[in-house]
Amino acid sequence: MASPMSDADFAAMMRRTGIPVTPAQSASLHEGYELMVALLEDIRTPPRARAAEPGHIFIAGPRT
Repeated sequence: MASPMSDADFAAMMRRTGIPVTPAQSASLHEGYELMVALLEDIRTPPRARAAEPGHIFIAGPRT
């Protein structure tokens, strides 16, 4: 997956926040950003049909 934001754009966004970060912290934050973008792409995919999901039905028996 190609990064949705270049390193230069991410560095510019970090500078605009005004929060001082080291290059190592910035790299770590950029990696986390890319993981979140991938997660959001997975969430946005159309959901499966209800019939494709396993049945999760619990019927409690009588209490003794």
